[in-house]
Amino acid sequence: MKKVELILFLFIIFNFVIFFPFFAKSNGIENLIVGSDETQNNLLTLKMYLYKINDQDPNFDYYLVNLNMLEKAYNNDIFVEIWFIRTYIFFNASYGEIVALESFREPDPILYSLEGVYFKLFFEYNLEFSVPTGHVKYWYRNGMNNMPVWDVDALLGGWGIIPATRDNVNFIIGFRVSQGAHVSIRGNCYVLWCLWITPSLKIPIVDGWGENCYIYY
Repeated sequence: MKKVELILFLFIIFNFVIFFPFFAKSNGIENLIVGSDETQNNLLTLKMYLYKINDQDPNFDYYLVNLNMLEKAYNNDIFVEIWFIRTYIFFNASYGEIVALESFREPDPILYSLEGVYFKLFFEYNLEFSVPTGHVKYWYRNGMNNMPVWDVDALLGGWGIIPATRDNVNFIIGFRVSQGAHVSIRGNCYVLWCLWITPSLKIPIVDGWGENCYIYY
């Protein structure tokens, strides 16, 4: 009997580990999207989504912004890769207070991040996202709490061996505004492509910005 119980327990754990990510994908957060925008140029495709979170706070409205960056210029070239990314998301409100919520932020500042796909709880909703590789720095432009900036440096002084991304990455931030205020959001990414010569030699080839994404709600 104990052996049967152990097998059953291991079976449940196995199925939880294998199938939990699929359940997490469909937990309803896509139903909270209140605005989106997609832009592209010859360098990048950008997709930005605004989620309004169902909260119980009578004084504030809570939002989540998700900016996805997809490489376009050299996505089929194995020797020319993205080694630096700068991303900003600017949000504003028609009146009242506006505050960035750093506890609902990805990627977090870290000495070295490794590219991959992850799931995380944002306001109790699971969200799938991709993070870049490299040293991640997070700061606010001109000290403004409503304009966060991420710098992702995979060059690491010339000794980086893995590019910042080979596909697509997400930049996510939560924020709150005074109850009932309209919000406007703008986001964009700057990238630097380098030609890989040796592990210590990478030659800059092309750099530039995508087209701004805008959302008003």
